[in-house]
Amino acid sequence: DLGYAPNSAGAFCEQTNARITGPGALVLAGNHEEMGSEDGYIDQFAECLPAEVPITGTYAREYFFDRGNVRTILVSPDIEFIGPDSRYGPGDAGRTFLVNAIRDAKAKGMWTIVGMHHPCFTLGMHGCGDTTSAVSNIALAEGVDLVFSGHEHNYMRTHPLAGSVESPRVVDTDGDITAGAGTVFTVVGNGGHNPRTVGAKTPLWAVANGTN
Repeated sequence: DLGYAPNSAGAFCEQTNARITGPGALVLAGNHEEMGSEDGYIDQFAECLPAEVPITGTYAREYFFDRGNVRTILVSPDIEFIGPDSRYGPGDAGRTFLVNAIRDAKAKGMWTIVGMHHPCFTLGMHGCGDTTSAVSNIALAEGVDLVFSGHEHNYMRTHPLAGSVESPRVVDTDGDITAGAGTVFTVVGNGGHNPRTVGAKTPLWAVANGTN
């Protein structure tokens, strides 16, 4: 989430632009920036924090960019927009965009990162019930290296995983991993207001940190 108060886009942009320069921050919608939110609609944030690197797709909603040997693909499952929403089920245009972006990067020998607001792998209070498992399953099936999420107000990181959301398995625990060998799911939501606790670690998780 980018804002937690009514009409907060202007203050968020001023704060961000004062701290991040050349090229600046890139934004992606969270549920506080979706249609109907009092905290500010994502288009307001995108207008004052425009993309300053070349992107492919629709900025702030569904796009990717390359820096060096890394492709970062940012998507918005379960975020409601004014106009078409992004969907990632079988036959959906969003799924085609995501899979094609991953496979193109893999064919070029690039590391791949996927970012989205809601996590599916989480030890926080929300769980996968807040989102679809489709994007996480695509990431696992296509061998994405790293998936970033927010939404939960704490920090956690899995070991590299294979399989599916329904039946994940750990493929490495020593941190020495090569591209495509497993997908690490990381929630970096500890910048959100009202920090929260985390649940007990299971064998899937390398790190979990909350107020407890």
